[in-house]
Amino acid sequence: MKRPRFVFTVVFIAFLVSLKPDVSFALPAQQVNCSNIVDDWSELRSESFALLYPRSQEALAQGVFNIYRDTLETEYARYSAAFESTLTLPILVRIYPTANDYFCLNPLASELAVEATHAHVGNREIALIAESILADPFAWDTSAVNAFRHELAALFVVSLSEGAAPAGLQAGVGGYAEDPAVTFRERFEAFGNDDDPDHRWSSLWEDDLVFSEPGLLLETTSQVAYLVDVYGWSTFLDFVRSLPNNSGYRQALVDNYGASVSELERQWEDYFALYVDGRYRANVLHELDLSVFESMIAAGAYADAVTGLENAILLLETLDQLEKQALAQGLLQQAESGLQASNLLGQARQALQAGDYPLSVALANQAETIYTELGSSHRQEEIDTYRSWATEVLQLRAELDQIQNGGPLANAIAPVRLGVIGNRLAELGDVEGALLAQEALQGRAAQRNILIASVGIFGGLVCLFLLWRVLSGLRTPPPPEAQLG
Repeated sequence: MKRPRFVFTVVFIAFLVSLKPDVSFALPAQQVNCSNIVDDWSELRSESFALLYPRSQEALAQGVFNIYRDTLETEYARYSAAFESTLTLPILVRIYPTANDYFCLNPLASELAVEATHAHVGNREIALIAESILADPFAWDTSAVNAFRHELAALFVVSLSEGAAPAGLQAGVGGYAEDPAVTFRERFEAFGNDDDPDHRWSSLWEDDLVFSEPGLLLETTSQVAYLVDVYGWSTFLDFVRSLPNNSGYRQALVDNYGASVSELERQWEDYFALYVDGRYRANVLHELDLSVFESMIAAGAYADAVTGLENAILLLETLDQLEKQALAQGLLQQAESGLQASNLLGQARQALQAGDYPLSVALANQAETIYTELGSSHRQEEIDTYRSWATEVLQLRAELDQIQNGGPLANAIAPVRLGVIGNRLAELGDVEGALLAQEALQGRAAQRNILIASVGIFGGLVCLFLLWRVLSGLRTPPPPEAQLG
């Protein structure tokens, strides 16, 4: 299926080369001459797009339509899901013969870069500049898909913000929508291969020059990447949607990110070095980076990982990235297991505080089993502490029961041991056990006192008996024989 299209593309490019015009650059807006403007447009239609072109550009229009029609439909469906919105159909793709025609028909349009091949108008038109496309057909063939992605994303931002998104933000989202594996290196070289940003957010977002300077486009693309990478795609969409309801983008940033422009700008300046060092690849529209969630799970931040992965899975599902979605599902299961283990460990602590020591041991063991399955040991010390604490209390309680059930003479050192047990249970926070030991100790003391008293009384009685015997012997009269003598 791909071979006929490839052959057609090669033939089409060769045809475009034959049409290469003498003019190889776009005129700036202030040098336009509107004396001879195209006013006769033809149309080619697909399900969601209408390609408009003048008769002079029919060959180019037919080639663009045949090669990129399916791509446009696919990208529109993908971005509709990602932006959770649709555009007014049909979306116009208009081929302007020259940049002069573009500026004449769109007098409020921003500057175009030299040899710019594309732009967008309002919230439903993608503009193609024929003279720039024909000037370098091979370059157009390698950049066309990203050009359409750029302008489609910009149209979605204009639509979602009801036209309130500043120019630089539109360009930044457009740059973010392109495949960074294809576009980053060229823009980084245009930027000067530096890892420090040169401009403030206000100039990047408010200055139309961002549309005409690749270096500026790199910076404003990195702004969008920073907001999405750090705070998430959903929050970014909320920010864009809130723009019409705020006095400006500054207040919208505060409302959605809880930080001022200056605060976000400082954080972005630190992020920029990471971005150009490779973080640019972490793009939710092309290569959603799951390593951040792996790091969360490894650090035990299970609740944050669950929330982030649930949002990521929804986005991957809408973008039809099934392989990456399966990986995210596996990470979500790990995060949910980790969250369950964390909850069990919290319950073990509560049971320990409530004096339910058998339950505390059981819950700690369950948590340990899950953590072991996850290969995590970051809370093992806490598990060991709760378990050893509860186990020691249970062992002391068992010894206390043995002493209490052994009878008053069963253990000669019982009083001493009861004192030790009571003190240790008090140290462990087992007030009830400490009181039981104290009561047992007091009971032992009472038993001992009774025993001592009993022995004393018995001894006294024996002494009295012996004394009585002695005294009785002294008072006994002599026998009759003694009296007769």
